[in-house]
Amino acid sequence: MSRRSSSNRRAVMSEEAATVEEEEEVDTSHLDDVEDGCGCAEVWEHLSESRDGAAEADD
Repeated sequence: MSRRSSSNRRAVMSEEAATVEEEEEVDTSHLDDVEDGCGCAEVWEHLSESRDGAAEADD
């Protein structure tokens, strides 16, 4: 295997990875009220409160 073919293969793999990332849009609207840079405990607390609020609304 030549150096050129290895380099070409990496370029193709990078292009494929970029395409996959562009295609996969993840809905993060449930985190809109969470501050940037907060930790996992704050995210968990926010999601927990949101879930509890939704459960109360269903009652």
